[in-house]
Amino acid sequence: MLDSLIRPRLAPVMDNMAPKVSQSGLTANNLTLIGFVFGFTGCFMVGMQIYPIGLALILLGLFFDGLDGAVARATSQTELGTFLDMISGVILFAAFPFFFMLSAPEHAMAVGILLFSYLLMGMINLSYDFFALKKGAPPAKGGLVETSEIAAFMILCCLYPPGFSAFAAMFALMCLATAIIRLVATVKLLKV
Repeated sequence: MLDSLIRPRLAPVMDNMAPKVSQSGLTANNLTLIGFVFGFTGCFMVGMQIYPIGLALILLGLFFDGLDGAVARATSQTELGTFLDMISGVILFAAFPFFFMLSAPEHAMAVGILLFSYLLMGMINLSYDFFALKKGAPPAKGGLVETSEIAAFMILCCLYPPGFSAFAAMFALMCLATAIIRLVATVKLLKV
């Protein structure tokens, strides 16, 4: 939802950086792994209730996550790179509430609901993309939950940790709504 507003402003900045970064010898896959390490370490810091450092590391990880795509576009995109980018994002978003729960067990139910709705949304999105590819239809675009919303959720939780359960409930509803929208689109696609 917010990606369509943010990406046009960030993409040119990242695209301008990409040639210099690729000349340094760093590949898109290297950047993905660097971003993953920063992001995962940030999630761990959140689990230790060191929220400011955790947030800074998570944001740094997100920066590298954006830069890896720009470098891939400037050099060469690979299926392995696409896979690494996707799977690192999924792991990091699952790690964030998991580590948060370890530091604040009173939020366990909210974490469970959030991870369930996120998993459901992810599986339905993958199903749609699979069938769209098979039928020659375009992949799904946009949605209520994209990278920007995930980042906003993490930022809110780090800035106001006691509000985690409320933020998680709202975010879980967004994930469920996205899953329903994409489920309807998948059924329509399969009826064609």
